[in-house]
Amino acid sequence: MSFWFCCCFCPNEASTTSTQAERQPLMQSKSARQLRRSNPHSTANDETQKHGRFIAKHVEVPELDQRFIDIADTFNQQAEHHQAMGGCLDRLKASYQCAAGSTLADCLQRMRDEHSAFNIAVQMQGYNFSVVVKPESAPDIKLQEAQELIKNLNKASKSIAAASTKLQEMITSALHSEMEITHRVKEAKRPYQEQIRVEANLKENFQEVKRIKQLSSQYREEASSLLNEMARLAGISL
Repeated sequence: MSFWFCCCFCPNEASTTSTQAERQPLMQSKSARQLRRSNPHSTANDETQKHGRFIAKHVEVPELDQRFIDIADTFNQQAEHHQAMGGCLDRLKASYQCAAGSTLADCLQRMRDEHSAFNIAVQMQGYNFSVVVKPESAPDIKLQEAQELIKNLNKASKSIAAASTKLQEMITSALHSEMEITHRVKEAKRPYQEQIRVEANLKENFQEVKRIKQLSSQYREEASSLLNEMARLAGISL
């Protein structure tokens, strides 16, 4: 989602490439790959917004860069789990020809109707849910695939919930410190054009943090709703 912004004049394309390469910080961790410089000709921003990912931009203060990286990593992992959860639901509904807006209860009933030779029930222990099929001696392949989808659905929903508390704490801390962080970036000694760039990057980082705060809450609510529905199907309450 990031954009390149270059204010400097370079005599030719080759020297531009060389200068940019020299200024690119050396980063080795997966976290560091969340940092990108601006590119006004890239469509990555639209794709990032579409998929919910957050790619932090350099503010050239190592401690603050790492802080935004940590938020980005945690949120992007949560977003991946959310995407996985949605994918499992879509595949399950498609497999049993359930309408897009149908509930898990609807799909479970379709499963029971199609596999009437088996006793199909939802089992839940703590936050772990699964579909139990009896008899187990001659399982249907399609039914086995459905069980695996529900297993992955459970894994994704738990991962979303697990990341939520930590992420909200990180986001809240960053937003409460916005004025202090902005002051630190503005007080750093750097060339004027570089200063303009990093301040723009910082502004966009905070805009993104505010955006993902809402998305993360949405992901958590959807995961919680899923867990509650499976609990009801299992005959228990959370």
